[in-house]
Amino acid sequence: MDHKAARAALPAARKAALTERSDRAGITHLAGPLGLIALCALPVALGWPGWWIAVLPLGILTVLRRPCSTASLELPALVPSSVNLPVRQKI
Repeated sequence: MDHKAARAALPAARKAALTERSDRAGITHLAGPLGLIALCALPVALGWPGWWIAVLPLGILTVLRRPCSTASLELPALVPSSVNLPVRQKI
């Protein structure tokens, strides 16, 4: 079974529930990683003893969070039209 057959087999109510947009879901999805970043940044910012232990997880979380937050932005809207960038195909 491919994805088209699976989508066709879903009842309309279930399909609507899966595609429903929710601000709450987006905020909770964003709050988790940002909370972890804040938790690791606190000892570094305040200079607590052993602050250097939090630097590695802070760096990893910061780097891993970056693609997640920018992937949903429409890149062509952010760059001038004179810049030739590949545009992602929408599926």
